[in-house]
Amino acid sequence: MANDAQCQRKRRGRDGRYGLFRPVCSPTNIARPCLLTRGSWLDGQKAPPANGGPGVKPVPGETFNITYGSSTNYESGVAVKTTVKFGDLSVKDFTLGVVTKETDKSSSEDGIMGLGFLGLNRMRPIQQPTLMMAVQEQLQQPVFTLEFKPDSTGNLEFGIVDHSKHKGTLVEAKVNNISEPYWQVDAITLSSGKAKVTQRMLFDSGSGDTMYADATFVADYWHQVAGNNYYGGYSWIFPCKSKLPDMQVSIGSSGSATIPGERFRGRELGPATVFEREGYLNERPRDWNFGIYHAQAPLAGCLPKHLSDKLQTAMVNPHRGPSEQDKFRMFNAQTAELMMDVPTPNVMRFARTHFEDGTFATGNLLIGAEGSRSKVREYLLGPDKAALQELPLLVAATLETLPAELSLKIKDLHDLYCVAYHPDALVAFMALHEVPDPEKPESWRWTFYQTWNDRTAKRGMPRGAEAIREEWVYWAEKLAEPFRSAYLAVGGKGGMYCDRLSEWRTIAWDNHDGRVTLAGDAAHPMTFHRGQGLNNAINDAANLCKELDGYVEGEKGLTEAVRAYEEEMQERGYAAVVSSGENSLMVHDWERLAQSPVFKMGMKPLEKGV
Repeated sequence: MANDAQCQRKRRGRDGRYGLFRPVCSPTNIARPCLLTRGSWLDGQKAPPANGGPGVKPVPGETFNITYGSSTNYESGVAVKTTVKFGDLSVKDFTLGVVTKETDKSSSEDGIMGLGFLGLNRMRPIQQPTLMMAVQEQLQQPVFTLEFKPDSTGNLEFGIVDHSKHKGTLVEAKVNNISEPYWQVDAITLSSGKAKVTQRMLFDSGSGDTMYADATFVADYWHQVAGNNYYGGYSWIFPCKSKLPDMQVSIGSSGSATIPGERFRGRELGPATVFEREGYLNERPRDWNFGIYHAQAPLAGCLPKHLSDKLQTAMVNPHRGPSEQDKFRMFNAQTAELMMDVPTPNVMRFARTHFEDGTFATGNLLIGAEGSRSKVREYLLGPDKAALQELPLLVAATLETLPAELSLKIKDLHDLYCVAYHPDALVAFMALHEVPDPEKPESWRWTFYQTWNDRTAKRGMPRGAEAIREEWVYWAEKLAEPFRSAYLAVGGKGGMYCDRLSEWRTIAWDNHDGRVTLAGDAAHPMTFHRGQGLNNAINDAANLCKELDGYVEGEKGLTEAVRAYEEEMQERGYAAVVSSGENSLMVHDWERLAQSPVFKMGMKPLEKGV
């Protein structure tokens, strides 16, 4: 299904004090969207050799390192003395930085033109004069002008002011570069409708499409837009057909200008298409549930506020919100004694290309997130390398109600979920699934799992509904009360399935220059005994969105964005798969149970490098 047309605006904060207006170029310029910044780059000038040559002399020991936007997007290199030419200007014996290492190999620019003050110079150990400082003696007037054009390349001129390129009267404003070495003016007033603020504003030739504003003013501006929603983090979304109000910018008491609201229209969210196996939302029964532990912050970053505000309504018990005292209770299945409480504060538990028919779809990025038996993974790696690796563990599961008295007994042990471990290589897991009426415990639905090591038990895979029920009862008879009664109460009912647990230890794949990637269970299918699968999938979504934001905003190419996402995800995913698989085997081994990751770490994420 395709998403409805939505538009997005970036709103960045500095300690909660500032927001950001950043109109992003149209999808037709998506390969290098922020063309407005090109006035600050030395386009077309071939970089001199870093090791010197005719007219080029290396500066021993002098280096630079510049970061843009994020710590993963940078350029570094060495310094040389040479003649720099641009337009009609030429600067002899200028200290120029030559890039020797960069993160974005797809960048088409040659370098940065130094229009900042000396305090921003990144040459080390000795700061060098910027180009702005070096060129002043050649100019008719000590000025330069920047002309920014929507969705087009801007112009940079030195030494003159071409009055044909502006309307109205120019106003002078004093630049305050004392406290910080930036082009910034102390008192600029922004207003739109009832929204108004007077603040310091920074002017950046490399971010001509950017305007920092007080966060309250930013919110007041977007609240004027029909259908607006605060997306969370730094973004607002709204219907693309909504009209955007103009903004007035005043410098001092005599100068003002109007920015048309359409200049803030930015980029559309999409077009993106989601291909689902099912024909409608609830075609498959809601027969399992899951917990979100350490991925709560990434989840919040993925959802707009109007959806995150409704999360509790989707929880297994919407009448009971998350609590700091939430815990995962672990019992001895043979004696019903409590073995351990694992803290899970504020846990949230929730219930739920070319195609085989010959049709196809076209796009610039395919994300395979279609589960553990991913066809996209098979396409990327081939059927052998993409195949799941089976484990000697079987699972049987069902979803049922209990008699009121028994339902209350289980609730007395836990009001969300618990697990019981048996010396006979058995694990029994129970979780509240749905609470239609908190006053009628007989209406509550519970999820029941039993997993066992069939290699140790020397019992084969049960085939057919009757054999599965017989296997269920065989293991349920080993449980202490009240687990035994609960499992036997649902053992004779329908809707039960049995399957073998498996995993796939994440390896790198050819992403076809950033055109195809994987996420979630398609990228790192793992066992569930430590609840890490969904939490890692949410981290995938949050990190991929962050990297793609950098691509859309012109900070990096698509290849680099997908590569950065995959490098972090593949390392994290591999470690999570291995740890989860080892944990599942250990919790079915009574001698090793106490050393298992779930006993040692609970539901916490793995530390990097573990």
